[in-house]
Amino acid sequence: MFFKTPPALFALLILVVLFWKKIPSLSWKKEFFLIIPFFAYLVFFMMNNINIGVRHILPVYPFLIVFVSKVVNVEIKEKMKKNIFSCCMALLILGFVLSHLLIMPQYLAYFNVFAGGPEQGKEVLLDSNLDWGQDLKRVVSYLKKEGIEEVNIKYFGHEPIEYYGIKAHELGCLPLPGIAVISINALIGLEPYYAECYAWLREKTPIAMPGYSVYVYDIKEEEVDEATKHKALCEQSCREKCNDRFLAYEKSSLDEENVCSCSCKKVE
Repeated sequence: MFFKTPPALFALLILVVLFWKKIPSLSWKKEFFLIIPFFAYLVFFMMNNINIGVRHILPVYPFLIVFVSKVVNVEIKEKMKKNIFSCCMALLILGFVLSHLLIMPQYLAYFNVFAGGPEQGKEVLLDSNLDWGQDLKRVVSYLKKEGIEEVNIKYFGHEPIEYYGIKAHELGCLPLPGIAVISINALIGLEPYYAECYAWLREKTPIAMPGYSVYVYDIKEEEVDEATKHKALCEQSCREKCNDRFLAYEKSSLDEENVCSCSCKKVE
């Protein structure tokens, strides 16, 4: 919540608390219908192990926003102080609006300045805080614009990129020459397996970021030695064979004569 909430909202909350006595005809007792649901819901979710996205605490925001709206009723008698307060209010509201306009329409990837913005959000939070497969169409638009018709892809979502006319192979744990497309959840390592599998790719610089949740890389032929290339082709072939049989890829191996062997398992 700290990293996904516009700072202006926190600032408005601080102002309401500081100037509470200057808000006429209001008291803490009268605001309990906002405060109690806010904290009850927030504390309830902090006590469980569902920690995969700010979406789980979205119901607290209406209570918070209505509560901070009291700040518009602050009464300040001194003209200079009143003008200063009004300017601060205007700047905060403008900042709140800008925080939404600047990220539009990629709201899911919003991160505030405390997280370093959406570009650095991946260093703080993953899963539905950043990557829920929402950028596939942006990736397709980029690929078609660049005339790219075939990719190796690891996409955190269920919509097949082939639907858009792009030939795709599963992006494996070993590099193959060509265009690689990967969701940030896999690249950074939402699961330990991903972190180990795609460590080689994190060392490279992407050629494009069609959205904040997907990176595109260009793996050159000369960057992949022959031994690695054979292993990668074997792995890719095994992944596709397992997938065709509705099984999960387990492992692949090459013997001394470069004969590829595959191992699949039932999907749990």
